[in-house]
Amino acid sequence: MLLQGILHSEPSELRWASECRCEELVMQVPESTRPLLRQIEAMQEAIARKADSWDEAERSLNLQLQDAEAKAAAAEEKEHSVNKHLSKTLSRNNVLEAQVLWFYSFNWLEGKLYK
Repeated sequence: MLLQGILHSEPSELRWASECRCEELVMQVPESTRPLLRQIEAMQEAIARKADSWDEAERSLNLQLQDAEAKAAAAEEKEHSVNKHLSKTLSRNNVLEAQVLWFYSFNWLEGKLYK
């Protein structure tokens, strides 16, 4: 029956009915997609917050890395300075030991010669 009614309808009536149905569908689409759009927006906000969180964590870790690298460089410089001082001290110690040995040897010889 519906088919017979459609066949006997005027083209303008069919067009008007089609346009009305189209408008109904257009109105229904936003209503049906609204929950999905809210869900998408919520997910996008969550992703943005996560990205901000990761950016902050990355900044914090980069600062820690820079601090650790600066401390490592300072420690290397101090180690170099200490090793240089140690080398000078050992060298001075060797000179003093040689002088003491020479002094004792000289006194020993002097004691043997003048006895």
